[in-house]
Amino acid sequence: MNLKVDLIRKVYKFSIEYDLSVKHQNRFRSLSNAKDLEVCTFLNGTLRKHNTILKWMFSIVEPMTPKGFFHPCPYYGIVEMNNIVPAFSSNSLKLFLVGTYKIKVKLYNADDDNIATIRATGEANNIKD
Repeated sequence: MNLKVDLIRKVYKFSIEYDLSVKHQNRFRSLSNAKDLEVCTFLNGTLRKHNTILKWMFSIVEPMTPKGFFHPCPYYGIVEMNNIVPAFSSNSLKLFLVGTYKIKVKLYNADDDNIATIRATGEANNIKD
């Protein structure tokens, strides 16, 4: 998977909204969701100790991103990740039962209610240590 966003203005502050769902009886049902998770404060270290959800999300996403991709704000210009390959550890995947999962992540701030939206669907299978 490739991700490319062209930010025409410096982004000093942005938040995320996410919804993680699992398919059950031909319908996706929400397992976990949150809104207004302020990312720049997390990236500069202020919230790192206190925000368990963002810590968990970044522990899964960070190994799949180029070194130095996540840094304190601002972000500006072309922000891209190429050839993103899931690199989950067996410990992070043990949270998921076998099934079909869908995640939606929306990035936004006061100036733009949709900087970017990412949607992905995937299968979780048996994992053997």
